[in-house]
Amino acid sequence: MRILGCIIIIFALLVSCDDGKKKSLMAEFDTLEKQHDSIEKQHVQFESEHQAMMQGHNELKSQLGSMESLKDSTVLADMARHEVIFKKHDATLKNHSDILAAHSELKASFPNKTDVEMEAQITEMKEMHDKMMSEHEELKSEHETITEEHKSIMEKVKDTTSVEEVEG
Repeated sequence: MRILGCIIIIFALLVSCDDGKKKSLMAEFDTLEKQHDSIEKQHVQFESEHQAMMQGHNELKSQLGSMESLKDSTVLADMARHEVIFKKHDATLKNHSDILAAHSELKASFPNKTDVEMEAQITEMKEMHDKMMSEHEELKSEHETITEEHKSIMEKVKDTTSVEEVEG
């Protein structure tokens, strides 16, 4: 009888410890969900900024294409380099969208996972969140560089057209 009582007590302790761990993991997941929401907002905002930048780039490219007198090959090289960067950004943003969607899908089944599965998902999600935040910073930096280079190109074009008007 005494052995049965000990077994019941040990089992009750294991269940309560397991329940405490599950609660802790759920709390950690809730924190990750808040971070996910924040990253998703930044992502949507960045996608919008990216589209606006690409539109501005295409307008500038069109302006440059209509200028017969543009002889500065560095301007054309910068514009071509920007297009490559924009394509890379498109791929990165698509990848982020896919990751965010996958993380959203995990939410429904998370409470039904074992502790080991929960820990593995939390670890993976943290790594993906860190990676996305780092990549957002890189994209933002590249956008700032492109913006400055677009301003410089517009100044060169303005200076070139001013000289042509005086000479003409």
